[in-house]
Amino acid sequence: MYVETKYYAPLPFLQSFEHMASNNTLPTQIRRAGPDDLAAATELVETAWTTSNAEFLPALTMALLTAENSVAGLMASRSQELWLAESPDGVSGVLGADKNGYIWACYVHPDAQRSGIGTALMAEVKRYLSQKGLDRMQLDIIEENAAALAFYRQLGWTEESRRDEQLPGHMATAIRMTCAL
Repeated sequence: MYVETKYYAPLPFLQSFEHMASNNTLPTQIRRAGPDDLAAATELVETAWTTSNAEFLPALTMALLTAENSVAGLMASRSQELWLAESPDGVSGVLGADKNGYIWACYVHPDAQRSGIGTALMAEVKRYLSQKGLDRMQLDIIEENAAALAFYRQLGWTEESRRDEQLPGHMATAIRMTCAL
C-alpha cells in the first residue's frame, strides 16, 4: 500500500492533513489524539511493540518488559503528545513526541507497515515541532531493531551516540538518533 500525501494550506483551526491510500483509496487521516482515542492507541502500541520487538528480544525480556511497563499508563500520562493515523478501519499508527522534540513512541500496525503511514506521521510531527520553533527531533532505538533503524535513516535521521542499555534479562545497545527540522 502506498500513501500519497495531500498538503493543504495551514489554517489555525486545521490540526490534521489527509493522506490517501491508493489501495481502495481509503483516507488515512493524521491528527492529534484526543481522550477518546486512548484505548485504540494503547491497543495498537501493544500489538506493534510486541510484534516488532519479538524478532530480536529474548522471550524472557519481552515478558519482563511487558509486565514492568504499563503501556496504558504511559499512554494516559502522555496522551496530549500523541498523533494518530486512522482510516475507516481504525487506528493504524501512533506517534508520541514531547514539546522538546523527543520521539518517545512511533508504532504502525504490523499489517500496515511499509505503507507510508510512519512517514506521514513523522512528516506531520516534524511540521508541528518546526512551527513550535524547534530545530531538531531526537529518539532512542535499540541497535538490534534493524527495520526501525532503516526506516529512520531513510527519513534522514543520523546517529548521535550509543550507550549500553540493560533491559531485563538482556544487554542491548541504544542508539540516540537526531533529525533536523
